[in-house]
Amino acid sequence: MLDSDSDKAKLDQAYRATEYWVATRPPICVRIGVANPAIGDLHQAHGVHCSVIITAHNPKSQQQSTLANQQAHAQLTQALEQAGYAKVSATGKPLGGGWPAEEGWLVLGMDVVEASLLAEQFQQFAVVCLDAHGMPNLQWFA
Repeated sequence: MLDSDSDKAKLDQAYRATEYWVATRPPICVRIGVANPAIGDLHQAHGVHCSVIITAHNPKSQQQSTLANQQAHAQLTQALEQAGYAKVSATGKPLGGGWPAEEGWLVLGMDVVEASLLAEQFQQFAVVCLDAHGMPNLQWFA
């Protein structure tokens, strides 16, 4: 849980000042609150109506070692594969630096309820949810 509204506001600002790059060809840049029709096209191509961008890096927004983040990412990957989700590699790259890029996944067909379970498991305060048309919204779980 976040300690204060101030902490949440700072994190919210950081999430919104991040580009989420989806490793398609060509790559798709997702920004919270900015619709991207390419995501809508990707949804349509996979027969889904939503997706989620999630990472396992830096649980509770506390920076971890590269090794710890790699291990957490491997565990997230395994959980998604066991659940049978189609996924595309995605990387959150903060604008202006100050925080390392975070490797994660665009999980096709995952809804907010399923995302909340993974966010809890991997101690993530929020995920990026994308609707059928590619509108990304920040979904908080903290």
